[in-house]
Amino acid sequence: ILDPEVTAQGPVPYTERVNGPLVLCAGGSDPDGCLRRMYYWAAFLEIPTPLVFLQGRYAMDGPVASDGHAARSNMWVEPFDRRWLRKAALVVGMLGNITYECLWYGTPMLCFARTEDDAQCVVALSRETGGAIIPGGLFDPGLVVRVRFVHAVESTWENVERRRSMSRGSAELIDGHGSRRIAAAILELKG
Repeated sequence: ILDPEVTAQGPVPYTERVNGPLVLCAGGSDPDGCLRRMYYWAAFLEIPTPLVFLQGRYAMDGPVASDGHAARSNMWVEPFDRRWLRKAALVVGMLGNITYECLWYGTPMLCFARTEDDAQCVVALSRETGGAIIPGGLFDPGLVVRVRFVHAVESTWENVERRRSMSRGSAELIDGHGSRRIAAAILELKG
């Protein structure tokens, strides 16, 4: 499942990035414009670290400076680059491959969902990883979600010990050989 680009690099020790950047992303195509809403809502965050918004290659509705605030020196948008996941103190994003990439890198992730089914998957993933990924809930454009988003991001950021625990909890959960094990299991069934 993991791209070889991911598994070619091991994690950076969390102690070296505990105060590093907060990275926000919403997938390769971001069909619902979630990253743009995150960018707008980030104007309400009071977090003293760089906020890096990674725009997917195929996303059509990306963040712009007029989305609720003037350009702030600690916020910027870049094309998606996995190197940010590796050095992030916290990733805020949507359910998808990025959750497994964050597990590989030992990067704490606050994970939001686009659908009710995805929200249930995030809860299950959180349970199965011992809280290495934590659910942020259903993501939709309403004001209530903005308030919940800001609260979830700030409270996760401020709880440094929880972030450290999340990073420790992800250690060795993903080893990069899942596809091989699946292929071996299929071949064994074919016998």
